[in-house]
Amino acid sequence: MKFALAVCVALLSTACVTGGPQKCACRVMGAGMSLEEAQGIVDEFESKHLQLDPTNPLRDPKSLEDVLEILRSDELDLFPAGVAFASKQDSTEAKALAAQTELAWGEAELMLSDLFAQVAASLEEEIRSYELAGFKADELRDRLDTNGDVAEALALLAAEHSASGARHAREIIAAAPTNYQGYRVAADYYRLRERWEEFDTTIAKIELLKPDSNGLLFLRGVAALYREGDGPKADRFLRAALARDPKFVRAQAQLVRSQRGISAKRTEYLKLKALNPHHQIVVWAGPALERAYAARQAQ
Repeated sequence: MKFALAVCVALLSTACVTGGPQKCACRVMGAGMSLEEAQGIVDEFESKHLQLDPTNPLRDPKSLEDVLEILRSDELDLFPAGVAFASKQDSTEAKALAAQTELAWGEAELMLSDLFAQVAASLEEEIRSYELAGFKADELRDRLDTNGDVAEALALLAAEHSASGARHAREIIAAAPTNYQGYRVAADYYRLRERWEEFDTTIAKIELLKPDSNGLLFLRGVAALYREGDGPKADRFLRAALARDPKFVRAQAQLVRSQRGISAKRTEYLKLKALNPHHQIVVWAGPALERAYAARQAQ
């Protein structure tokens, strides 16, 4: 899950807490953060830095259609309400929506965790440069600690949401083995955990039960991106999913991440911003991406 280096560097001068990242650095910082501590850190982060829309009716969903809209919006701060509503319903569709939303929630947190970890890694390099030059770097170290805590907390909560989604998927499959929805959720879980053999087996089940599933296109797209590193192939599947569902924000977010050049990345980012201006990529990576793009144009 890598943003372009220019975006990572630009992020160093953005947000109050700053964040940015590969699968590295701050994931392993700390001596064992508890879930309660992680939740407290993330709650504080969200309250200070996410651009909430208090007028959004999806904050209080009244139907499964509302939960589906929450899932399609891929907006971090709406996921709790969606999971809470769907979890109170008894139908297989409701259970599947709760599970899918849990997984989307986990992936959104993991994405932000990576973002914070990348910037933490950059801060470590900056600190070394300062100290080698004989300067103090106390402020940078404070920022490094903050980024590390947020990255670790988000990663810990992401794992919990992913595990919860997987449990729901197993329950759905056990109760309704011919219903593709459980396999759809399970495949997403295996993809996030990079358990590719199980992913392939589950994808085969979806192809058998629901070959026209739009989720299948999405899964093939993200698998091409993260398993094969094949951006063009990923783009084809993700654009096909968006052609079927133009409001599939999660697919558009993946398109932002699949682009190699800053210009192509900005093009897809602007489409994401138009779909959901409150999306976490727009809020956190957007300003930095725009600065990186402007810098490239000025060269």
